[in-house]
Amino acid sequence: MVNICYRLEDDKKIPSVKNYLKSNENIESKLDISLDRIACEEIIFNNISFGERNICVSKGNFIIKTPKNSFLIERNEELKYFIIEASQINTRKKPGDSVKKWDEIAVSKSKKGILRRIKIPFEGQIILVEQDPTYKPERIVFILK
Repeated sequence: MVNICYRLEDDKKIPSVKNYLKSNENIESKLDISLDRIACEEIIFNNISFGERNICVSKGNFIIKTPKNSFLIERNEELKYFIIEASQINTRKKPGDSVKKWDEIAVSKSKKGILRRIKIPFEGQIILVEQDPTYKPERIVFILK
């Protein structure tokens, strides 16, 4: 199963969304609200403001459903981000996984063929992992809650 992402326009519906996310049921059939399904990469590349010290802020309300969990990102919520840039990247963690400080989240290979184990400098739960298609060499963005 892949991630499914939704945009939630009505802030008043957030409390009812939180209740359904705890149950991890099918959101579309259970809630009496209209959800706008969007591409998950649209959240990262168009709806998050990246700041300093690995902190980013959401520009809207979003629901992210992973195979393990569902997450609500609220407007102006602070999240953590981690970016990996290398010639080749093989991720070890996926959305829904919890990570501790200094856990290995990926292995990268440089143009010279040097392998590096990439460890994350903070803890959290991964909610999105997306590759930036406009960036060469590879660039992977992890968003954590």
